Parts: sequence; C-alpha cells; structure tokens
Amino acid sequence: MVISKDEFSHLYEKALKLKLSDPQSAKKILDQLLLKNLTSLQKVKCLTKLSHLLIFSNELNKSKEYLLEAKSIAEEEGYQFELAEIFFLYGKVYRDLGLFDDAIRSDQMALSIYEKLGKFESAFGVRTDLAYMLYLNGKISEAKHLFSININKSQNNKISNLEKARVFNNIGILYESEGALEHTISNYEKALELFREISYHNAVGISLLNLADIYFLTGRIKKAEDCLKEGLTITANESESSLEGGMLTSYAYFLANIGKLKKSQLFFEKAMQFFKDSDSPQIKIETLYKYSFFWMLKGNAIKAHELLKEAYDIVIEFKVTVFAVDICISLSEISLGFKNFPLVFHYLKEADRIARLKKSESEYIKVLIQKARIELRLQQYDLAEIDLIRASYISEEKHNLILHNNALLLLTLAYLLKYKKTMDQSDFNHAFDYIQKAINFTREKNLIPKLITSLIIQGILLGIKKQVENVKKIFGEAIELAEKCEIPNLTLTSQNTYTFTLNQINGEGISVDSKDTNSFFIQFAIDEINSATSTFNQKKLKKGDQNQIYLVLFKVDEIMGPDVMLADNLDPNDSNWYKDLILSGSLYTSALGQGHKYHQGLFGLLPFGGGNLRALIYATIINDRTQTSERQHGTAYILFTLIFPEELKQIFTDRQKIESIFIEEMSTLTEASQIDKEKMKTIRNKIIKNLIEY
Repeated sequence: MVISKDEFSHLYEKALKLKLSDPQSAKKILDQLLLKNLTSLQKVKCLTKLSHLLIFSNELNKSKEYLLEAKSIAEEEGYQFELAEIFFLYGKVYRDLGLFDDAIRSDQMALSIYEKLGKFESAFGVRTDLAYMLYLNGKISEAKHLFSININKSQNNKISNLEKARVFNNIGILYESEGALEHTISNYEKALELFREISYHNAVGISLLNLADIYFLTGRIKKAEDCLKEGLTITANESESSLEGGMLTSYAYFLANIGKLKKSQLFFEKAMQFFKDSDSPQIKIETLYKYSFFWMLKGNAIKAHELLKEAYDIVIEFKVTVFAVDICISLSEISLGFKNFPLVFHYLKEADRIARLKKSESEYIKVLIQKARIELRLQQYDLAEIDLIRASYISEEKHNLILHNNALLLLTLAYLLKYKKTMDQSDFNHAFDYIQKAINFTREKNLIPKLITSLIIQGILLGIKKQVENVKKIFGEAIELAEKCEIPNLTLTSQNTYTFTLNQINGEGISVDSKDTNSFFIQFAIDEINSATSTFNQKKLKKGDQNQIYLVLFKVDEIMGPDVMLADNLDPNDSNWYKDLILSGSLYTSALGQGHKYHQGLFGLLPFGGGNLRALIYATIINDRTQTSERQHGTAYILFTLIFPEELKQIFTDRQKIESIFIEEMSTLTEASQIDKEKMKTIRNKIIKNLIEY
C-alpha cells in the first residue's frame, strides 16, 4: 500500500525535528517509513537521513550501504539536490574513516552541485565541513579561504542558528590557527551557546571538547574538566557511542596530563570497550595513541609500544593519515629509548613520507623536531641546532604554538648538553637566552602550563648563577600559577624544585664543591626539559630491572653530617658507590636540611652522582636518643633515597603511591634503631611490587 503524501510528510518532518535532540526516536520513524511502499524520492530522502543518523552512532559501514542505495536511485532519477546531500554525507563517512582526501573530494562535489542549484544554506554547511577537512589535512591556507567566504556570507544573509553556530566555530578555528587563543575561546563559547539553544547534542559535545583543549592550554584546568564532565553527562544519555567514547578518551587523556593516573586508567579502559567493535579506524587510532601516552607515563614502554604498533598497523591497512605522523614519531622515540637505531630511522622516514604526502607544514615541523631529538642523543649538537632553528622559525610563522615552544625548549637543551660537555660559558648563556624566549612566548600566548615548566627550568639555571632573589621571584611565580590553576603535578614539581634550588645556593649547612653542585643542577635542568618535550624515550622494562633499583638510608648528624645508615641491594663501602653516596648525600641533606626546620615528604626526581642515575627521596624525622643537639632534641632527620637508572624514571610517576608506602612502613616504628636491613628490604620490595608492571 502506497503511503499518502501527507502521512509521509508528517512522519518525515517529525523525524527531522528529532534528528538533533533525539536521534534514536528519529531513526525508528525512518526505519518504519522504509518498510512502507515509498516513491523513489521518498525512499532517497529516508535513506540519506538514516545514513546521517548512522554516522552519529558510528555505524559507518551500514551508513555507506544506505548511501550507495540512495546514490543509485538519485543518479537514475536525476535528483540533483538529493545527490549533493549524498556526496556531503559520504564526506562525513570518509572523514570518520580517516580518509581525508576522499572526504575532501566528496565535499567538493556536493558544494559544486549546491552552488549550481543556488542552495545558499546547504552550500554554506558543506563549505564549513570542507574547510574543516582541509584544516585537519594541513591545508591551512585553503581552509582559511573557505572559512572567510562563509564568514562574509553570514553577514549578508539570514541564516539559521545552526549555521550561525558553525560560523562562530569557524572563526574560532581561524583564531586558533593564528595562535589568538582568547579570541578562540570567545567564539567557541558563542558556538556552544547556540548549539545548546537548538538542542544539537552531538555538536554540544564536540564544542565542549574543543573548549576543553583550549582551556587546558591556557591553564584553565577546572574549566577544562568541567567541559569534559558535562560532555560525558550529555553523551551518556545519547545513543551516539562514538562521541561518548571520544569524550571518555579525552577525559582520560586530560587526567593523565595532570598526573591523576589511577582515575585516568579507569576512563581509558571504558573508552577501549566502546571502540572494540568500532567501524572507524580513525577513532581506534586516536584511542590507541592516547592510551599509549598513559602507559608511558606509567613506565610501561612495552605496553605503550604494543598499542602504538596496533595503531600503526591500522594506519597502514586503511591508509589513514590522521595521527599517523604522531604515531610514527612516538614509535621512533620508543625505538630511540630501546637503542634500536634501524627502527628509529625507519619510523622517522615514515613520518616524513606521510607529512610530505599530506603537504602539512605542522607535521613537517614535528618531523624536524624528532630528527633533532635523535641528533641530540647522538651528540650531533650543531645539526640539531640547525633543525631546531628551522622548526622554530616555521612554527612561529605558522602560529603553531606548542611546536614553537617545544623547539625553544629543545634549543635550550642542546646548549645545556654542550655546556655540560665543554663548560663553555657562552653555551650556558645561549641556553639561558632560549629559556627566556620560551618564557616570553608562553607568557604572551597565555600557555600557562608551558609557562610554569619554563619558569621551573629558568629557576634551576638561576640557581647555578646563585641569583637568590631571582630564584625566589621565578619559582614564586611558577608556584602561584600552578596552585591557582590547580595543576597538581606542576604544583608539586615547582615546590620541590624550589626547595632544592634555594636551599642549595644559600650556602648554609654542609659544604659541597661548587663544580659538583653545578653539574647536579645542569642535569636537573636537562631532565626537566626532557620530561617537558618527550614522553616516549624509555628503555624496555622487564623483571630484571628490579636489580637496578636501590634503597639507601641517610641519617643526618648535626656534627658529623650525613651518614649512610643502611642500604638495600648495594654495598655502600663499594668503591663504585662510595664517592656518589658521599656527594649526593651531602647535596640532598644540604638542600633539604637547611633553615629553621627540616623539610619532610617526598622529593625528586633528582640526579644522583655524576652518571645517569636518578633518585627520589622520602625525608622524615624519627625519635633517636643518640641525637642530643639543641636543634634535634632527641630526633634524627633521615632520608630514604630510592636510586635507579634514568631510563627507568617513568616507573616512579605515581608519587602518591610511593609516599604512602613510606608513610605506612614508618607508622610501625617509634625509634630510628628499629630500622634494620629487613625493613629496608621490605620497603624496596613493596615499592617494586606496587609500581613495576611486567
């Protein structure tokens, strides 16, 4: 039985009204309509709208089936308007599949038809999507041209709130591409408000994600988290699993970046469940890539490598270019940590090939920066400098804020590494100049987390110069910003680094050779830059690594100074250890034990000795009847020092867990004399058991 024209119009219009606010109900209506005896045009209309709804719910293969059927009918019957819509939707499917070139071609075909038909608002919408696809594909100038056309047209024509919202979103993207983040935020917020007004939940979720990214960059951590939490609430009530999964991934990644790793893992595991059966290789790649970042922070390079390799295999199989350069660079970095140089260069060349294929300047900058990292590892400092200056110049010209900042930090690193080797003061001065440029740049662009990191590095370098007042000023700003922005990992790092730097240059307490002190703080600054610019640089972790983890207990005597009270897994009298224990014990106790009171808690990461060892220190006070000085009043100031190779440092990221183990073990003791070899072994083994994931 043929459905009447009025009944079809009534049900079809009802589905259109529900498409944004209640896509599941809209889908049910359209499914029911397709069961009826429809005209060719009615069938094409239902198939295209259903296809659009299936894109929302990430059912891309089914969406393509409907589009193929609709396209066949539209071409046969000559339905030009409907054919344009089909090409437009093909563009969205290809976008979510990560096939950007195909998406661009489909959008261009849709735009051409709409313009010939004089369909202003439809052309406007396609132009928006096409511009965004060009933007994602690194074709910034072409994207800007189309964005500008839409912005100009929106001022001379009446357009819907949906298209107004897209205009504000376009303007925001333009400002973001120019590095004007405050203007970006303003326009994204306007777009979000309009999307809310028309109950377009999918677009609300995407807008919240966009805003969260910019809020995080500018240090508005609470606002960023609020956006992500709201997005999770909205998407949890929708049937669009791809958006909910994307929101879970983004929130998990955000939590990892601010150091909340336990909570981050819970959300990553939920996101991985969502994308298990996803049709979208692009979504799978993004989730795998970001989850690998989490595992590197946890210190499990093997797990991170597995996830990255899985993502890389999807890139190769489906010829997806989104995140492809980032994945290749991350694999190159991990291979560098493994010292597998054939793979280091294999993945670097792959990244370069993909960047050239996409003709993307921003991805070319990433390749240059990774090439420079490799050159720094090989001590080819001049070559690294050439590549980094080029990367710095291009990224500044193209307003790529994060890459420009990374280039400046790595130029600082290059000169510090040269200074460490040659002790040529001009190299130190160059390093100081570049970190000042990084501070000026991040301050100007309001990149608050990046600014805090640069301030910490400069504070350490000022400590080498023994400029006490400047050290206080710089660290004071870093701590204030970190606390104000509620960034827990940066707050802790800035506070601990300030304590060490200031106390060490005050000149009180135990005397330490100035050359040793300088070497210590140069390495301290180098470690901070490495942490800020690179995640994937660790060696493969395995069970045998526990044999390279040591625990030493220093006790500070007011008269005799620091003394090795106990050690686990090393012999303090061994000549290979003796000098480094004396040097580092003096530095640590000199820094933490100065002033009117001893500093207590967990401190580090800090260099240990003159090689590649690093240390975390848990400092506390315990009753000790052997200490009778006026300052100590029958107590001892002790430092549990956990020592390990630099390449294992990521194991010890969970500082709260480490500190809780020390607190728990110390709570059972009342006297220093109760600490014995068995207690030291228990503490070390408990830390290893809790933190190393095999």
